[in-house]
Amino acid sequence: SSSAEATVKTLAGSSVDNVARMADTSLTADAELRLTTDALAEGSISASIKLQAIAGFTATPDVSEDNTAYISIYGGSASSSNLTGEIVFAKDGAVKYRDASKSQQTIEGLTYFEDTDIDVVLAWTATGYSLSIDGGTTFYGPYEAINTGTATETYQIRIGSSSKESAKELLADDIVIADETDMAVLSE
Repeated sequence: SSSAEATVKTLAGSSVDNVARMADTSLTADAELRLTTDALAEGSISASIKLQAIAGFTATPDVSEDNTAYISIYGGSASSSNLTGEIVFAKDGAVKYRDASKSQQTIEGLTYFEDTDIDVVLAWTATGYSLSIDGGTTFYGPYEAINTGTATETYQIRIGSSSKESAKELLADDIVIADETDMAVLSE
């Protein structure tokens, strides 16, 4: 798959805060931020994300849009064969996870709203993963890990698909990857 690079910049009105902005305005690539660490058997990734309209951008007429956003963790490189777990923010406001057969499953009663900060936490062990969209107060899962027994080392925050555009952008801020003792090993 091909991906456009995320831009990381200081937003107007702030002095030091870097925010990753992913915008899939291409029919040949999605937009992603990919991070790597040393292999972690257990840990978490947390971020404050927001899905919002791209100012001044209109998707190509007669081209279907994919406004779906994902946070994924991998045991190895970011290929589907290494996928350990994934939280999916579907275009209809539904929040989903990937089951052990890689199918998306809706988490009943859990929704999100565009134009609103979503404080995501995806925590994993060697055999499963759990997720939260309220900063870790309420967790859903654990769900069976797709790729078990391989420590996590690649993390992906993305929007869109490699064959569609998105009129939405995904902002990611306050990204922290922590080990099993909750010590940050990467903080952006």
